[in-house]
Amino acid sequence: MTVLDLDLGPGLTITTIGYSIYDAAGVIIGARVTAGINTIVANQVYSADVQMKGTWKTIIWDDPIGNPTLRAVESLTPYVNEILLRNRSEVVQGTGANNFYEDDDTTVFATGTAFEDSAGATPYAGTGIERRNRLA
Repeated sequence: MTVLDLDLGPGLTITTIGYSIYDAAGVIIGARVTAGINTIVANQVYSADVQMKGTWKTIIWDDPIGNPTLRAVESLTPYVNEILLRNRSEVVQGTGANNFYEDDDTTVFATGTAFEDSAGATPYAGTGIERRNRLA
């Protein structure tokens, strides 16, 4: 899980804080989320534990009932990059599937393809590094 924090600053009255996740093309992924959001400072600071996915790009926090024009936009790229760089990764021999794992080292977070040639014509067949464990 990744903890996302939102600080709206003082002076607002929040009615129904929630967020929506968007992919790189700007398409909403799933329904708006209002459950599991923790209030740190009333009407100002909120947090949510979010199970990140490799295709996510942006989170937009909002309060459509209390503050219809309130929008707080946060890029998820730093969170995704941290997972890809820090966590375990593994290349599958023969298929070239390059799996990046979530914090549990079991669940696949994102998958790409590794190739033996720079042209991307020959999938990885098993010569070289095949696994990198999670960084401390």
